[in-house]
Amino acid sequence: MFDYYATGKTVPSHAKIAIIALIGLMSSASAVFVWKVSTLGDGEVFEPSSWNGADPGYGAVTIILVGLFGMFYVTTRVRIREMG
Repeated sequence: MFDYYATGKTVPSHAKIAIIALIGLMSSASAVFVWKVSTLGDGEVFEPSSWNGADPGYGAVTIILVGLFGMFYVTTRVRIREMG
């Protein structure tokens, strides 16, 4: 796939949509996992004062921001195949 796109060719629009969706899905799942492990710790979900993890939330926020950047990049920079 990389060789195909790197030679100047385009990707179909359904593939671009799938790539954006997968970036969003994987970024969300990763952020939730990092938040649960690093921020929540042994605390209760709806009691932020009980969260005793080592990370105050920077890890999960960073993952979300990088995922949003990736989605924006694919949306704006990856060309799709013109139909018709």
